[in-house]
Amino acid sequence: MMLFLLCRNLHTAGGKVVGLNFIEALSRNRSKHSFTVVAPLGAGYEKIPLGRGNKLIVYRGGRNPIAQWRFDTFELPSIVKESRADVVFAMGNVGLVHPPCPQALLFHKSQLVYPARHYSKERIVSRLKNAALKRRLISCLRQTDLVFCQTPIARDRFRQEFGYREARIRIMPNAVSEFGSISKESAGVPPILRENSFYNLFFLTKFYAHKNLESLLTLFEKHSDRLKDVRCIVTVARDQHPNASKFLDEIRRQGLQEHIVNVGPLKQEELAGYFYNADALLFPTLLESFSGTYLEAMHFGLPILTSGLDFAEYVCGDAALYFDPWNADEICNRILLLRQNPKLKEELVAKGRERMKRFFKSWDEITYQTVTELEAIAN
Repeated sequence: MMLFLLCRNLHTAGGKVVGLNFIEALSRNRSKHSFTVVAPLGAGYEKIPLGRGNKLIVYRGGRNPIAQWRFDTFELPSIVKESRADVVFAMGNVGLVHPPCPQALLFHKSQLVYPARHYSKERIVSRLKNAALKRRLISCLRQTDLVFCQTPIARDRFRQEFGYREARIRIMPNAVSEFGSISKESAGVPPILRENSFYNLFFLTKFYAHKNLESLLTLFEKHSDRLKDVRCIVTVARDQHPNASKFLDEIRRQGLQEHIVNVGPLKQEELAGYFYNADALLFPTLLESFSGTYLEAMHFGLPILTSGLDFAEYVCGDAALYFDPWNADEICNRILLLRQNPKLKEELVAKGRERMKRFFKSWDEITYQTVTELEAIAN
């Protein structure tokens, strides 16, 4: 079977992580099937040793929406046809409107299935892009044989929003990335975590409106006395979002540099050191499909403080302490509850590790099961 993997728009964040790990697992296990990948330039796909008989087509149009539309509408259908694909797997939410063969797609754009409250901080431009994406997704679904969602929560919301038959939806979860194999000794301690005077919360994220980073400003401004020796380490770059610079400047303007410390984007090999040596994961996000950050925290033994919303509760179960992400008082109370209760921390860590063993799979297992489903619709 010839698989055609459409990853053209998997260039950042969780989508990129899923695309890279899936293709690496497919290449590593030397599947009996051959495959062609369309992937963006400079996102790491070029570094994957694809193996004999497999092909990478690099998309060089960047994030220009006109270039993307032209490529998807006029060039991509011909490329798929020339590859003699038996099945198209569109891993970035939308596929072809008129595919020349059976088509499956992976849905993980949660803005399309949640109420506006969860993405109220999005700019108008982003909302218009999401509206256009939704219209295109609806067009693609008419010629899509199978949809993968990352959790049953996402599946149910997708089915209700788009009226898609549940019998044609499968679950393709997330997993811990390759850096999860790094030991604590080899990971080392990041310089910022070598001090013992702070209770360190780790918030691993790029700047997106739904990540609710601004809640940290309210949290530490309102509760600076109660959280006087607590700080949150964030991983933001100024060019990630128009509001990223505003957020970083506001930290300085409010004099919160001691409580909100930005270390900038981290390399994969640096992440283990932060997960091993921080005191807790703080993740006040308003919207997720399936954040791999939860799995990584459980894997490394880091207790989780996160939003009491359906996507988080499904993944974390009883292995997290939840709060209302719109309520700074409640976030503060949960932080102090965890800090002042070492036994609670031990319980959360133990439950997280047990949950990892019972509920979640490796990328090799996920890829194998997904390919089996693709075989079925190709046949």
